[in-house]
Amino acid sequence: MKLCSVEGCKSRRRAKGYCNKHYIRLRKKGDPLAGGEVTRWGDPLAWLIDAVENRERGGGCWEDWPFSVGGRGYPAVKYEGSQGIAGRTVLALDGRPLAKGQVCRHTCDNRLCLNPSHLLSGTRADNVRDAVDRGRQARGRMVGGVKLTEAQVREIRTIYANGGILQSALAARYGVSGGTVGEIVRRKIWAWLDKGD
Repeated sequence: MKLCSVEGCKSRRRAKGYCNKHYIRLRKKGDPLAGGEVTRWGDPLAWLIDAVENRERGGGCWEDWPFSVGGRGYPAVKYEGSQGIAGRTVLALDGRPLAKGQVCRHTCDNRLCLNPSHLLSGTRADNVRDAVDRGRQARGRMVGGVKLTEAQVREIRTIYANGGILQSALAARYGVSGGTVGEIVRRKIWAWLDKGD
């Protein structure tokens, strides 16, 4: 039986000299070792330690992470026995480990950035507040499946406030459910329109 050509791999060779795992990495990432513990660029954790200790922190984002990126677009690294977001590891290496329930927040809004001066700890609520304050949260017409425009929501509120028309009639006029109209007029949804868009 011929073995995979990756040094140390004991799996059976399947395609192009590689086992299934390394061949898939080669096809997807261009490197049979991508996403593994050590790649042609070295050890991801060693790369982070060197960056945190030796790189200039001021200025721009550190976007040159040469290793795997997780499904949500964040650099990923194995640290203290588990796979996780590299930003969390950067904070730990910088002497600011996250407490239980905390997340790593990017002041630069760049998921790929690993510059410690751009990273903060906080709660999920802090992270959501950051997204809202910076206009990064999808809302209004940017949300998939939304039937109404901002102008139509304002019209619904104005017409209902002036009286004389039922929520069911407004729902039929605008092609939405009565429940949706009810939530609009009670400001349960589209509440941000009242705050100056």
